[in-house]
Amino acid sequence: LGNADAARTAYQEASDSASLYLEPLRKLALLAEKTGDWEECLRYLEQLDRLSPLNSDRKISMGEINLNLGNEEKAEGLFEAALGLAAKDAMDQIGALAERVAGICSQKKPEMAERFLRKALAVKQKQLGPADIRIFNQLGVSLRQQGKWREAIEEYKLALDVVPGDAGLYFNLGMAYTEGNLLHDARKSMEKAFDLNPDLPRTSAAVAYNMGVVFMKSAAREKAKLCLGIALELNPAMKQAKAALAKL
Repeated sequence: LGNADAARTAYQEASDSASLYLEPLRKLALLAEKTGDWEECLRYLEQLDRLSPLNSDRKISMGEINLNLGNEEKAEGLFEAALGLAAKDAMDQIGALAERVAGICSQKKPEMAERFLRKALAVKQKQLGPADIRIFNQLGVSLRQQGKWREAIEEYKLALDVVPGDAGLYFNLGMAYTEGNLLHDARKSMEKAFDLNPDLPRTSAAVAYNMGVVFMKSAAREKAKLCLGIALELNPAMKQAKAALAKL
């Protein structure tokens, strides 16, 4: 209806009522842009950016307004941030595609899966973070399927440099040590996994069973008994766990 003041009041009330809801702030920024109030537009865009900082297009809009207002240094910083986000998005997309291909190859062609997982890690390079643990885990499994337990150990150790306290990584490291018959190291890794997450055996009967077998092979009888018991609690029909417990 052309009543910008009433629209602004309604959008502001909406924003005040739900401070984490982005849409009213977007509407306020758009209204300020239409009325030519660039400083107000920038203020709303900055509020949006604090709530949702990963939007590269918004950062470019903020940079453009800052440039027009004479804030050249701030504009340049925003443009650099926008490009950084775009580059990260591209790397994440390439990494996700490589993971997807590796997942398709993993059973029939683990060596092909290994190549694509290594490509995913190479793309991300120094931007590796906790979300990339799954790539290391998948790569470790592919290497172990090929009998490359030494290489798997190295990859798990690299992953622990990125995320030092991940129980799942220590579990997989323990499995790789076991495949190499390095039972002392396998036990240490499994104990570390157990200390980091005492509920890890309860994530599945297979996990509990594998932990139990590693503890049994490395003479940690009480932990072996506990884990094998959990495996049977989760899956009473699990013959391997029954046999291992009987052997213990």
